[in-house]
Amino acid sequence: MEHDESGVGGYRRVWIVKFFELKHKNMANENPIHLDKRPTEPTMFNIENEHKDTMIYVTVKIELKEKGWQYAAFHNVSLKGKDIFPNKIPEPVDLKLDYGKNLHKKKCSVQSHVSRFSDEGSEETPVIVKFSLIIEAGDKLLNVFTKESDTNNPSNFYSFIIFNLLP
Repeated sequence: MEHDESGVGGYRRVWIVKFFELKHKNMANENPIHLDKRPTEPTMFNIENEHKDTMIYVTVKIELKEKGWQYAAFHNVSLKGKDIFPNKIPEPVDLKLDYGKNLHKKKCSVQSHVSRFSDEGSEETPVIVKFSLIIEAGDKLLNVFTKESDTNNPSNFYSFIIFNLLP
C-alpha cells in the first residue's frame, strides 16, 4: 500500500483516494433517457481519463418495433447551452461534441420528437418506438442507452447529461 511521510493518517488519506477512484472507475453510467417528461437535473456521464484527448460523439437511433409503420422525427442537441443540432432531421449520427477534457462539467441535452403513422392509414394503437442514445470516444463505444415508448403518439425522448472526466 502506498503511504506518505505523514505517518498513520497518510495511509488513511491514500486509502480514501484509492477507494474514491476505484468507485468512480467502476461506476456504470445510468440511463439518462426520459420519456415524455423533461428532466430538471442532469444525469452524470463519466468519461475515462484515457479518452481526455479523444473526440466524443453522439448518435441517435430510432427503431419501430413492428412492420407496417413509419415515423417522422425532429431532433435537437445542445451542448454548453448552444444548439449544435437544432430541430433537424434525420437523426444525428456521429455528431461531434468535443474532446473528453473539454466536456468536463459541461451539460448536453438531446431531445427527440417522434410521431408514428401506419402505412395503411390505420387508426390502430401506434407501434412502440425503441430510442437509442449512443455515445462514443473516437471509434470506441462508451455506452448505448435505450428507452421504449408507450402507445402515446407522438413520443418525446429527453436526455440531460453532465459530463465528468475521471482522474
